Amino acid sequence: KIEIFVQCTDLVQLDKFSKSDPLCVLSVKKLGHWTEFGRTESLPNNLSPKFVESFVLEPSASLYPRLRFSLYDLANFTSKDLRKHDFIGCTEIDIDSLLSAESPYVRTLRVPGDIQTRGFIKLFYEEVHTSLTNVRFQISGVNLEKRSLLSKWDVFFELERLLPGGFYHPVYRSEIVARTLDPRWSPFDIYLQKLCNEEVTREAVISCWHYSSSGANTLIASARCPVGHLINRSIKVLQLVKPQKTQKARRAGTAGSLRIDHCHVDKHFSLVDYIRGGCDVTIACAIDFTLSNGDPSCRSSLHTLSCLYQNEYIGALRALGPVLMHYDEDKQIPTFAFGAKSKHGIPYCFALNGDESEPEISSIETLIDTYTRSLTTIKLGGPTYLVPVIKRLADYATRELSQDSQHYLVAMVIMDGVANDLDDTKEQIIQVSGLPLSIVVVGVGPADFTAM
Repeated sequence: KIEIFVQCTDLVQLDKFSKSDPLCVLSVKKLGHWTEFGRTESLPNNLSPKFVESFVLEPSASLYPRLRFSLYDLANFTSKDLRKHDFIGCTEIDIDSLLSAESPYVRTLRVPGDIQTRGFIKLFYEEVHTSLTNVRFQISGVNLEKRSLLSKWDVFFELERLLPGGFYHPVYRSEIVARTLDPRWSPFDIYLQKLCNEEVTREAVISCWHYSSSGANTLIASARCPVGHLINRSIKVLQLVKPQKTQKARRAGTAGSLRIDHCHVDKHFSLVDYIRGGCDVTIACAIDFTLSNGDPSCRSSLHTLSCLYQNEYIGALRALGPVLMHYDEDKQIPTFAFGAKSKHGIPYCFALNGDESEPEISSIETLIDTYTRSLTTIKLGGPTYLVPVIKRLADYATRELSQDSQHYLVAMVIMDGVANDLDDTKEQIIQVSGLPLSIVVVGVGPADFTAM
């Protein structure tokens, strides 16, 4: 994947008495239609914005042949409907043109059909080094240089990342602390990938700014430091340096300092990390037995028994099973069914082979045989709940887990539609996010899975 950073310059001022409040929207063209991919934050009263929010996407011409970057002036800060905001201009590019161009890739913003320039957009990109390492900082300013004899600063800071080509771009912008020379900002979290793309030898810049409601923010001073020195706590105080153009205008002396009050690195491990560490991978499966699949005796059913080669569950198992089983050494597949008509003593999510203590099945083909036999005895039911399924998978993922016995569970959940407990499902996924567990939801049938 690549990460695209966006800066703009010389945006047109649409309002007579105030500057624009721009945000950038990225749209991608698929099957001849434009679809919104994402949008940045908005920056008030700013005609040369540097957006903190970036876009991460696959650099594939087959997936995203055309990209459109559109700038809007926010007319209503509470509405997400772009039709309620003022259109500044846009530019369209091929993904291949971006990848082959020198950084930054500069384009002119225009309204389609109008040759008048509405500003310029600069695009920086870098290949993403995938990482789940999170860093929590808390930063304070100490004895900042006085603004004047009687006035103090309304101060915020920007944390800037070094991009290829020697350019710096903000990746975090703090809140404003009013009327102070010793600001203490709230703690914040940032992924190490976002901060330095996992390269801790890169230099970061922390810049202190005085906020102006007109958008004419003033740079007070800045400090530079390798990211590794920050996260290792080898440097806890950074001396601020005034911008060169103002050093003569201000009186000589220190501009103050920044104190790193807190820095904690929290590394979350991915599936690849677990495999590299020598942990065993186990493949699990959960199959949807709700009524919405249709009667298995009918050819139109997703669970059809009359024409097995048209059974979409079998098709999914044969398509994905061998791919996932390649990483499973013992080839034992704990398999569960969910959503069937309840019977006394049988949980909502139960072992497909009937053995709750040992739900493992020896291979994909044996799993398919067990599944087809179960369709003659299990009555379809409902509704479709995923929370009990995730809880059952989480219990299996953590059993007999120790430093000497490490395993990672990859669970394939095959279902025919959106879960009825989607909000609770999201909460449950958050609760189990620290476990050695990945869940792959496989949709079968014609249902719309956008919400999933």
